[in-house]
Amino acid sequence: MTQRTNLEDNQVEFVLIETYEDRDSIDRHAQEDHFKEMSKAFSEEEGGLLAKKPYIAFTRSVAGFEFGRELIKKATT
Repeated sequence: MTQRTNLEDNQVEFVLIETYEDRDSIDRHAQEDHFKEMSKAFSEEEGGLLAKKPYIAFTRSVAGFEFGRELIKKATT
């Protein structure tokens, strides 16, 4: 996770990068209780933790990252 602060308007941005094997893995993660609780805390109308909706980008691994993912998979199975 990285954080960027804009000192002019006192805004803070967080970037969280997560890696999933496939779309089904993402969908399963979104159904877990802790994910649902986090989403609820972020999106509550009054006093929510985020000032605006999160931007979610789906990307593909390139330049060797896929190889690293395979090494992690082998090490954890």
